[in-house]
Amino acid sequence: GGKGRRAMSAATGACGPAPAQAATAWAEGGAGPGGRPRRPTPDEAPDDLERSWHSPISAASSALSSSSSPSSSENEEPRVPRSFSILARQISADAVQHISHGWMQLLQHYLLWYTVYLLACVGLGTLIMKLAELDDLRVIDAFYLAVSSVSETGLSTVDFAARPWLTHFVCFLLIILGSPMLLSIAPVVVRLHLLKGSQKSRMGGAAFFGLPTTSDDEVVCLRWIAALVFGYWATVQVLGWLLLWAIFRTRQIEGGDWWSAAFLTVSAFHNAGLVTLPKGLPLVNEPEAAPVLGVLMVLIVSGNTCFPMLLRLLVWAVRSLSPDGERRRVLSLLLVYPRTCYTHLFPDYATCWLVVVTPALVLVQVAALFLVDFWAQPANGRDGAAMLKGLGSSGKILAVFFQSVSTRTAGFNAVNLALLSPTSAFVFCVCMWISVSPVVAVMRSTTRSPEQDHSQSVGRRQQDRGKILDQLSGFMHQYSLTLLGLFFVTLVAELWRTDEDAVRANFLPLIFEFCSAYGTVGLSMSGQTDTSNFSSAELAATAKLCFITVMFLGRLRGLPESIDPAFRLEPLEPVWEQDEWEQDEEENEAAPPLLEAEALDTRHLGRE
Repeated sequence: GGKGRRAMSAATGACGPAPAQAATAWAEGGAGPGGRPRRPTPDEAPDDLERSWHSPISAASSALSSSSSPSSSENEEPRVPRSFSILARQISADAVQHISHGWMQLLQHYLLWYTVYLLACVGLGTLIMKLAELDDLRVIDAFYLAVSSVSETGLSTVDFAARPWLTHFVCFLLIILGSPMLLSIAPVVVRLHLLKGSQKSRMGGAAFFGLPTTSDDEVVCLRWIAALVFGYWATVQVLGWLLLWAIFRTRQIEGGDWWSAAFLTVSAFHNAGLVTLPKGLPLVNEPEAAPVLGVLMVLIVSGNTCFPMLLRLLVWAVRSLSPDGERRRVLSLLLVYPRTCYTHLFPDYATCWLVVVTPALVLVQVAALFLVDFWAQPANGRDGAAMLKGLGSSGKILAVFFQSVSTRTAGFNAVNLALLSPTSAFVFCVCMWISVSPVVAVMRSTTRSPEQDHSQSVGRRQQDRGKILDQLSGFMHQYSLTLLGLFFVTLVAELWRTDEDAVRANFLPLIFEFCSAYGTVGLSMSGQTDTSNFSSAELAATAKLCFITVMFLGRLRGLPESIDPAFRLEPLEPVWEQDEWEQDEEENEAAPPLLEAEALDTRHLGRE
């Protein structure tokens, strides 16, 4: 008892008035039996517990530190206890961890970022084009053209070829900025950045699910994917531009300079359908049509429907020709588990399915058009399709094949589509509605999550085939209720602008243009015929806004699902052995919290 009071008196003299009062109250008024310090009871309030327990400890600690440092100043403030420093560090670490986790979760919303990016491009493009043509281009038409360029649709409410060079250049940039192929490697670049400097052994959550690989293996695959996709994108367009420019120079096509060739190449590769040539594409009855349309058909299929097949072929070629055994091993894993790294690289069985389905759809449209235009109408006592009049046999075959390749995605036309018969227009509408559904269905059906089976067994392939049919069905009726409402609003707006007879006459061209907008194709039946005089330029402003919305929805429907493993950006966990994991869990459960352990050490010091 006496020694304890003398020690607390020393603490009172060394620590100033406030600690002194606390120490005195604790030593005198809070003593227990035998003069020992009394522990606070659980019934006391938390503030009382804090004042009755921690204040004397702080005072005693300050007294000991003062006696061991004679040269310290009397006005020096007492040091902050270690428990508060540890608490501050822990709070700071938790805050950083929560912010990092929140940012990673935000990055997972690929559809959100994709939409925001496209809208930003549309807004900037609309503003520049309006400033370039203040008096000659209305805001609604600039907005329409910007959305058409970013969505790779190609519809226009103005004479696009007659627009100034700056408008053409802005649309050229918008087509590139909205390139689906370039945007598809954005997650690859982000994952490469996140994996930089990581050397842990990993399992699950990213490349090669279920396999004990390293981050170096994933980095090798992602780098090759980025290099091959970008190299393919640039090489095909450069070769196409050189070929078209050579054809324009040798055939003396009007307006066929290097810029027109470059714009046409980019427009064809991205399936945009816009043309800067004053007279449009050469018609099939012109001598220069065959080489130009031939190059365009190659660019159209290379930039869209055949891209996944050609990409897998490139990866296989690099794997086969590589002299490095480690690189061959990693690329072999990429060929077996392609969907864990990239959205448009598919397993072998899915790629083989695309190899069969893609040309089959083209041949079905060719057969349908031949049936309508070469057999049904002549058998009915007519001369044939009005849009093919005046063409020889070779010209008709070229026209049918080019329109069959261009209809589902690109939107170029080498014939007068205003003369389409209702039957041919129905075939076109079905093909435009189908659009890129085979590629999207395969992309969504081969998605794997870390919890699913990633083997290439026969059962797994059978399940994927069943999922492909489900995805095709979902793709075909996606946004169906929204589209019905938008088409109804379009009809009401046109009925308000004109009259019932005009809407009845233009009903087929309106449906055709609506399907073209949703399929991001760009074909139009604008033109004067015996039965209608449809022009998209004369649509009501409300109808144009509806078509703008349809084009944007059509662009979004081809995106992968949000759970796509190629967009999983969270860092992976290290691979643990089972006994090590259990031992680590037991140690964590047995260990007391850090602040509680620190308080116990401080109490022991105060009692001594």
